[in-house]
Amino acid sequence: MNSGIHDARSLANHLVPVLEGEDAALLERYDRRRRTIALEEVQRLSAQNYARHRETRADKREVIWQALQETVSDPVKHRDYLLDAAMIRSREREQTIE
Repeated sequence: MNSGIHDARSLANHLVPVLEGEDAALLERYDRRRRTIALEEVQRLSAQNYARHRETRADKREVIWQALQETVSDPVKHRDYLLDAAMIRSREREQTIE
């Protein structure tokens, strides 16, 4: 869902100037940016989440649980995790793609 919200916001940021007379090439930049993020970031995070939620072996689930507990107990790791999970870093990265 976060990716869809970021898609909409980015589209608005690119579409409004085009509707106001700027070069339509802005829409090509929107496509490059969001496609790159989808292929490199969204798919990676989705695959990680899918694997984590589909794990059925108790021993592997325990390892996953312990890793998550370690993450939330460390403020720096916790913040990093949230920035990735909410795809905020992907929005920052998007700005670097021309």
